[in-house]
Order: sequence, then structure tokens, then C-alpha cells
Amino acid sequence: MSTPGQGDGAVARIAVPAGDGHRRAPAAPVGVGADAPVPVTHSLFASSGDEPRRRRVDDIALLGLALVSLLAAALVAAGPPAGGAEAVAALHDLLGWLGPLWSAAYIATTVLVVGLLVAAVAARRHALARDIVLAAALTVGAGYLLTHAVDGRWPDLSSVVWSGGDPTYPALSLAAVVAVSLVASPDLTRPVRYVALTVVALATVAVAVEGEALPAQVLGGLALGLAVGAALRLAFGSSASFPHERRVLADLAALGVAVTDVCPTPASSPPRPAASCAWSWRTSAPSSSTR
Repeated sequence: MSTPGQGDGAVARIAVPAGDGHRRAPAAPVGVGADAPVPVTHSLFASSGDEPRRRRVDDIALLGLALVSLLAAALVAAGPPAGGAEAVAALHDLLGWLGPLWSAAYIATTVLVVGLLVAAVAARRHALARDIVLAAALTVGAGYLLTHAVDGRWPDLSSVVWSGGDPTYPALSLAAVVAVSLVASPDLTRPVRYVALTVVALATVAVAVEGEALPAQVLGGLALGLAVGAALRLAFGSSASFPHERRVLADLAALGVAVTDVCPTPASSPPRPAASCAWSWRTSAPSSSTR
């Protein structure tokens, strides 16, 4: 616990993981009275949106794995389709009776992509909106080129909007929703991430059950979406996911800490070189001890 200037309350710091060198503009403190309830704004997003972006080593590994899977699936898709067609027929016999669920999964993917874009624009998270648009556009563009390279023809536009058409490699509609979900996930709250993951999982099964794609094409769609999403996260970085100021206030209030304001500030403690930002808060009771 550090001691501030005379007349100030105690200021504490909690280190959070460092970013990739991007600097964060100072945030305006959020003030509440010591006894006032802390309002928590419910949102799709886990943070206030002005935190730094960072590039993660995990995305490098994910990109490499996705590219290898994309190549392997392309080699399988270029071969005879008989085995894949039999697998799809067996899957349809087993799960085809859940037709309304698969139709709902198709609708949910569209709602997810459009909803995330609208929410990002409405919240003025311009970097996230840019990533979502690029994820969808690059996935469709790369998918068209891959379809022509593997199948020797250009895919129908209907294959992008879940409207049937001949199965192509890769499954473009699935690839687009995977890419969008991946670039948006660092900005989202945990429940929203779980919803997005559930939608992607259901859509993956729905594509195969409804005969929209063969197994190799489904794998190709997943791999393409992961590759594009990971590449964008490496190119532009992804949200550092610092918690929203009001969420920190609410959590501190639940612990019985009387807080008047809170905001992220640069960490200056020499023993913590791995930290570039910390949460500081000012309490209502001054402290003269240093530990």
C-alpha cells in the first residue's frame, strides 16, 4: 500500500499483464460516493474500449495450426468425394430430425455477425468494427480463391448466405462466422463468448447434417476462419481486456473497500517490469503506512 500526498486517500495498484508496447491514453476517473451504490452497465463488451491492444503468442500458434489444417483439408477435398458423401448421409440419418435446430443455427450465425458489427459501431469501438468487416471480407475473398484452386470453379454467392448450392471447399459461410467470432472474442464478456462459441459449434454440425458441405469442406471452413482471424489479431493486435472501471468499483465495493474513484494508470514499480498498466483507486480513509 503506497501513501499519496497530504489530504489524499490511500492509492493502491494492481498490476495487469503487459501489452505489446502500445500506449494507452489516460482514462478519466470514475467517481462515486463511499456509501453510494455502484451502477454497473450491462454490455456485450468486457472493457471500456480504450485499453491498449496486444499481439499474443497464442495467435501465432493458432495461425500455424490453421494453415496446416487448411492444406490438409484441401488435399482431402481434392480427392474422391464418395467417402465424405457417405459420412454426410449417415449424419443426416442420425440428426436430420433436428431440422428446426439447424435452421435456427443458420439464423443465429447471421444474427451474431450482424449484431457484433452493429454493437461495435454503436459503442464507437472503431477498431473492432474494422476487424469484423475485414474478417468477413477477407474470409470470403480467400475462400473464393481456394474454391477455384481446389474445385476448379467459382462458388455460388448462395454458399455465403446459407442458401444452399453445391458444396464447395471451403465452407464459406462457416468460415466467415468463425473469423468474426475470433477477432471479436477478446472484447466480449465471458457469457457472450460462450454464446458465440455455441453458435459456431451448432453451425458446424448444421452445415454437415444439412448437406451444405462435406467433412473436408467443413474442416476447411473452420481452418480458414481461424487463419484469417488469427492473422488479423496479429496484424492489428487484440483487446487487452482490462475490466471496465465500473466493474472494478462494484467488485471493490463488494469486498467492503470504500472507493471514491478508479482508473488504469501506468505502473511505475521497478520490481514489476512485466507490467505496463495498473489499476489505481482512491479510498475515502487516508493511510500513513507503507508496506
